[in-house]
Amino acid sequence: MKKIIEFLRSIEQPNAHISTKDPRLQADFYRYNLFFCMNAGIVISILSLIGMIGTSASLSEGAVYPGINAVSVYLSMLVINLLLVALLFLKFQKSEQDLAKKQSHLTDWFMIINMVLASFTFFTTQKNSSFFFEYILVTSVTCLLPNVYITTYFRNAAVNLLAVAIVFHLLDYPVSWQDFIDLIILHIICGFVNWVRYISFVHYEEVKFTLESKEENSYLKSRTDGLTGLLNRSALRDDFPEFCESTLGIALIDLDSFKKFNDTYGHTFGDRVLIHAGNCLGSIFRDGNEKCYRYGGDEFLVVVKNEDAQGVARKLGEFEKSCGLTNPESQNMIHFSASIGYDWGKVESEEDMRSLIRNADQYLYKAKKNGRGRIEGRTAAAGGRN
Repeated sequence: MKKIIEFLRSIEQPNAHISTKDPRLQADFYRYNLFFCMNAGIVISILSLIGMIGTSASLSEGAVYPGINAVSVYLSMLVINLLLVALLFLKFQKSEQDLAKKQSHLTDWFMIINMVLASFTFFTTQKNSSFFFEYILVTSVTCLLPNVYITTYFRNAAVNLLAVAIVFHLLDYPVSWQDFIDLIILHIICGFVNWVRYISFVHYEEVKFTLESKEENSYLKSRTDGLTGLLNRSALRDDFPEFCESTLGIALIDLDSFKKFNDTYGHTFGDRVLIHAGNCLGSIFRDGNEKCYRYGGDEFLVVVKNEDAQGVARKLGEFEKSCGLTNPESQNMIHFSASIGYDWGKVESEEDMRSLIRNADQYLYKAKKNGRGRIEGRTAAAGGRN
């Protein structure tokens, strides 16, 4: 008994890394439940069809309660469930485009309706046959196939038992108290199975989201420069298709005399210069249509999509003016400069993108040749050098 209690406690408490209110979990729960309810509706439709055939057979001995036509009950169950399956299917298709939507009431209504219909099978019971057989089938399918919250299950069970009590009253059929106990036991067993399924679902989602998070982190690390936190050249290659069919501004930035900082102040201070330059670029070019990359060594690359060329030129000038860092040993502000080359144009293919980068590199070479802290480039609007 102690082992059973420990097992129940172990599966009852999902890991703290996931919340049952997580929108991703709720979206998956909603989508899976649409699928489960569709299958439940199909099974109940098949049971209804079989019931119609059996009731109409020549061997049928007549219903226990002839006041209601058994075939009409089965036909109603068949039509209602086919309609519900069609609605569930339409919702299932749409949910692919909107997984973040809240839990639909359609699955709730599906379960409530079939919990009531399960009690209607008593009207179809044939003489000398099991009174509870079809009721148990429909109730079990409705309880066990969909995956529901425990509170939802209690509501479904209450609706089912209330409908059974009403039908028994209408039939005025003698039912022993042991049969009522069996009905309660049926719902306890189905409720336990459903609870275990839900906890298992939560654990599965936790594992799934953990793996997705690890993959995402691994992907981000593969695209991120470890020192500056900017995107790296690998990310630039991955992003080439994103830039196609756009008007782009490409800027190549090279820190002037960077080797001197390493030789004079040490590699640690040189790293601080690179980090500072990366932070400045990230803060200046922070819009959604702007991306900054560490191109290699002390070179950086900025890609701006569909923006005013003059505005980009102003931002590049703003970055060049921010090139200064305090030396922690002397507490003196050490200024450094950056040479910048940029080009601007329409990109139709990856080759156009590489061509713009080459042009920006040529302007960078020209800027360094003309002195420190120079900005050279061409805009699409001006068609010439700025």
